[in-house]
Amino acid sequence: MVSESHEIVLKLHEMEERPAKRGVQTSVTFLLVILVAIATILRWINVSSLAGSFQKRILLLGTSQKYSSEFDCSLKCSDISPLTNIITDNNAPSESCPEYFKWIHEDLRPWKVTGITKEMVEKAIEKADFNIVIVNGSVYIKKFKEAFQTRDTVTIWGILQLLRLYPGKLPDMDFMFACGDKPVIEKCDYGQSNASYPPPPMFHYCGDDSSFDIVFPDWSFWGWPELNIKPWETLKEDLQEGNSRIKWSEREPYAYWKGNAKVSPGRHDLLKCNGSEWNTRIDKVAQEIGKTGSKYIQEQLRMKYIYDYMFHLLNEYSKLLKYKPAVPKGAVEVCSETMVCSVEGLKKKLRIDSMVKGPADSSPCTLPSSHYRAELEDFLEMKDNLTKQVKMLEEGESLGNATMKTQGSA
Repeated sequence: MVSESHEIVLKLHEMEERPAKRGVQTSVTFLLVILVAIATILRWINVSSLAGSFQKRILLLGTSQKYSSEFDCSLKCSDISPLTNIITDNNAPSESCPEYFKWIHEDLRPWKVTGITKEMVEKAIEKADFNIVIVNGSVYIKKFKEAFQTRDTVTIWGILQLLRLYPGKLPDMDFMFACGDKPVIEKCDYGQSNASYPPPPMFHYCGDDSSFDIVFPDWSFWGWPELNIKPWETLKEDLQEGNSRIKWSEREPYAYWKGNAKVSPGRHDLLKCNGSEWNTRIDKVAQEIGKTGSKYIQEQLRMKYIYDYMFHLLNEYSKLLKYKPAVPKGAVEVCSETMVCSVEGLKKKLRIDSMVKGPADSSPCTLPSSHYRAELEDFLEMKDNLTKQVKMLEEGESLGNATMKTQGSA
């Protein structure tokens, strides 16, 4: 290293002593030497030890555009540069999003005309578990209450992974999130003729025809540590492998359901399925439902689509904001690095397993336009007809069981 520097100095002296034949040539040569000198000096410096802006860690490794898998747990989020927009060489047009992305427009329709004000967002505080604000690519969280198990933290983790997948592509935003099992913004409390309309926007895992909750992907897509459920990409592969292990015709004709029956009265009926034998009459129907459901999961619920749904939902929501989001008092900055370093055991493993390894090499899928009114009405009519058919099957099954019991007792 010393000899290299000495050689550079000698070259500089030679340039000073040598008559310049042409000014331009001398200037170019001098510039080249300076560049070499700078490159040599930089080899001496440990950039990560410098103060100020140089203390920010670079998250991308080389030209492969993969994030570093090593974390320095002594760092705070403020020590790490926010992820910026990554320009890829892939200029191919993005694919079209699945049809269910159209429901993004329906969920945000209540605020299409009025937009969303700061006052509207703050009205949701009393029913929210936490507030999330994104400013210049950094994420800030303000919790209002403890959510059940780790629903809130895993949801926040998922949003951080979205920012890793599409760095620098989401605008600033401010929204409230509820982590319960039931919708919380009831339509009956915010009718269009009511002075309180439009309702406060609330992101949630669930919604129904009687609520205004904005549906957001479930936390368990990134793993559910309390139940040892793996991240979705891994679990989806396990489901596919399990389905191919035994042919439908070779399976035992038994049904089984697992879940929390206390969430809704309808779930008590699902418990009746456990250990029940399939009726031969509905075996083909059940097989078709199973195959269709499995195909839908494998093709339409890829993790790429989960992230794209989040991206479009948040992006469309941010367009409705009538104010510039700012970090609220008492909010805490979070980032992937600190969320990995703050846990141990299975929680840490699930976060590492579900971590986005690098920026996407393509843009999000193209968001379809909203439903035409006639199209939406047709869909709702079809849904109503299917619901009636299921009820008829249930009633027929109940009638058949009752007849069998009567004949047995005779």
